[in-house]
Amino acid sequence: MQVRYSTWKGQTVAQLSDQASKQGRVFLTRDHKLAEQRGLSAVYLLACDDAKQQFQDIQKRFGIRVDKKKLLSRCSQCNSAAIRRVEQAEIEHVVDAKVFKHVNRFWQCQKCDKVFWVGPKLDAAVQNILGMMLDKQ
Repeated sequence: MQVRYSTWKGQTVAQLSDQASKQGRVFLTRDHKLAEQRGLSAVYLLACDDAKQQFQDIQKRFGIRVDKKKLLSRCSQCNSAAIRRVEQAEIEHVVDAKVFKHVNRFWQCQKCDKVFWVGPKLDAAVQNILGMMLDKQ
Protein backbone atom coordinates (compact mmCIF):
# COMPACT_ATOMS: atom_id res chain seq x y z
CA MET A 1 0.00 0.00 0.00
CA GLN A 2 1.36 3.39 -0.96
CA VAL A 3 0.88 6.18 1.59
CA ARG A 4 0.14 9.70 0.41
CA TYR A 5 -1.55 12.64 2.01
CA SER A 6 -3.42 15.78 1.04
CA THR A 7 -4.00 18.98 2.93
CA TRP A 8 -7.09 21.16 3.24
CA LYS A 9 -5.96 23.98 0.92
CA GLY A 10 -9.38 25.62 1.04
CA GLN A 11 -11.36 22.50 0.17
CA THR A 12 -14.57 21.58 1.93
CA VAL A 13 -14.84 18.35 3.89
CA ALA A 14 -17.16 16.94 1.23
CA GLN A 15 -14.62 17.76 -1.49
CA LEU A 16 -11.80 16.11 0.47
CA SER A 17 -13.88 13.02 1.13
CA ASP A 18 -14.90 12.80 -2.53
CA GLN A 19 -11.27 13.24 -3.62
CA ALA A 20 -10.15 10.51 -1.18
CA SER A 21 -12.81 8.12 -2.44
CA LYS A 22 -12.01 8.71 -6.14
CA GLN A 23 -8.29 8.23 -5.55
CA GLY A 24 -8.64 5.17 -3.35
CA ARG A 25 -7.51 7.10 -0.29
CA VAL A 26 -8.86 7.29 3.23
CA PHE A 27 -9.84 10.49 5.03
CA LEU A 28 -8.29 10.35 8.54
CA THR A 29 -9.85 12.40 11.33
CA ARG A 30 -10.13 12.64 15.12
CA ASP A 31 -13.42 14.53 14.84
CA HIS A 32 -16.33 12.23 15.77
CA LYS A 33 -18.96 14.59 14.34
CA LEU A 34 -17.06 14.83 11.08
CA ALA A 35 -16.70 11.05 10.81
CA GLU A 36 -20.46 10.60 11.34
CA GLN A 37 -21.54 13.06 8.63
CA ARG A 38 -23.77 11.53 6.00
CA GLY A 39 -22.47 11.43 2.49
CA LEU A 40 -18.83 11.18 3.47
CA SER A 41 -17.03 8.13 2.22
CA ALA A 42 -13.65 6.63 2.98
CA VAL A 43 -13.45 8.13 6.49
CA TYR A 44 -11.42 6.53 9.28
CA LEU A 45 -11.82 7.81 12.83
CA LEU A 46 -8.58 7.90 14.79
CA ALA A 47 -9.19 6.63 18.32
CA CYS A 48 -6.54 8.53 20.28
CA ASP A 49 -4.51 11.74 20.48
CA ASP A 50 -1.08 10.13 20.75
CA ALA A 51 0.81 10.31 17.43
CA LYS A 52 2.72 7.07 18.00
CA GLN A 53 -0.47 5.16 18.75
CA GLN A 54 -2.16 6.75 15.71
CA PHE A 55 0.67 5.61 13.42
CA GLN A 56 0.53 2.11 14.84
CA ASP A 57 -3.27 1.97 14.54
CA ILE A 58 -3.14 3.12 10.91
CA GLN A 59 -0.34 0.65 10.16
CA LYS A 60 -2.32 -2.25 11.61
CA ARG A 61 -5.68 -1.25 10.10
CA PHE A 62 -4.40 -0.68 6.56
CA GLY A 63 -1.48 -3.14 6.49
CA ILE A 64 1.15 -0.48 5.91
CA ARG A 65 4.77 -1.61 5.85
CA VAL A 66 7.67 0.79 6.23
CA ASP A 67 10.38 0.84 3.57
CA LYS A 68 13.39 2.53 5.19
CA LYS A 69 14.80 3.37 1.76
CA LYS A 70 11.74 5.49 1.00
CA LEU A 71 11.65 7.27 4.34
CA LEU A 72 11.65 11.06 3.80
CA SER A 73 11.55 10.57 0.03
CA ARG A 74 8.52 12.83 -0.48
CA CYS A 75 8.11 16.55 -0.02
CA SER A 76 6.75 17.40 3.44
CA GLN A 77 4.91 20.40 2.02
CA CYS A 78 3.14 19.06 -1.09
CA ASN A 79 3.80 15.28 -0.93
CA SER A 80 5.49 15.19 -4.34
CA ALA A 81 8.12 12.55 -5.02
CA ALA A 82 9.85 14.89 -7.48
CA ILE A 83 12.79 15.89 -5.30
CA ARG A 84 16.21 16.43 -6.85
CA ARG A 85 19.68 17.38 -5.67
CA VAL A 86 20.50 21.03 -6.45
CA GLU A 87 23.68 23.05 -6.53
CA GLN A 88 24.25 25.69 -3.86
CA ALA A 89 24.19 28.46 -6.43
CA GLU A 90 20.65 27.49 -7.46
CA ILE A 91 19.17 28.05 -4.01
CA GLU A 92 21.50 30.61 -2.42
CA HIS A 93 18.77 33.27 -2.58
CA VAL A 94 16.27 30.97 -0.81
CA VAL A 95 18.27 29.58 2.13
CA ASP A 96 19.18 31.55 5.24
CA ALA A 97 22.81 32.70 5.20
CA LYS A 98 23.64 30.81 8.43
CA VAL A 99 22.46 27.53 6.93
CA PHE A 100 24.24 28.24 3.67
CA LYS A 101 27.56 28.70 5.52
CA HIS A 102 27.36 25.29 7.22
CA VAL A 103 25.56 23.09 4.70
CA ASN A 104 26.73 22.23 1.21
CA ARG A 105 24.19 19.60 0.06
CA PHE A 106 20.64 20.63 -0.79
CA TRP A 107 17.57 19.07 -2.38
CA GLN A 108 14.55 20.83 -3.83
CA CYS A 109 11.00 19.76 -4.56
CA GLN A 110 10.29 20.26 -8.23
CA LYS A 111 6.60 20.82 -7.60
CA CYS A 112 6.51 23.44 -4.81
CA ASP A 113 10.20 24.53 -4.68
CA LYS A 114 10.66 23.71 -0.98
CA VAL A 115 14.36 23.31 -0.17
CA PHE A 116 15.71 20.53 2.08
CA TRP A 117 19.08 19.87 3.69
CA VAL A 118 20.55 17.60 6.34
CA GLY A 119 20.60 19.53 9.59
CA PRO A 120 21.22 18.73 13.25
CA LYS A 121 17.61 17.69 13.90
CA LEU A 122 17.41 15.08 11.12
CA ASP A 123 18.78 12.10 13.06
CA ALA A 124 16.35 12.64 15.93
CA ALA A 125 13.43 13.07 13.53
CA VAL A 126 14.29 9.88 11.63
CA GLN A 127 14.68 7.91 14.86
CA ASN A 128 11.33 9.23 16.08
CA ILE A 129 9.59 8.21 12.85
CA LEU A 130 11.22 4.79 12.83
CA GLY A 131 10.33 4.30 16.48
CA MET A 132 6.68 5.03 15.78
CA MET A 133 6.38 3.00 12.62
CA LEU A 134 8.62 0.01 13.19
CA ASP A 135 7.61 -0.98 16.74
CA LYS A 136 4.82 -3.24 15.51
CA GLN A 137 6.50 -4.69 12.41
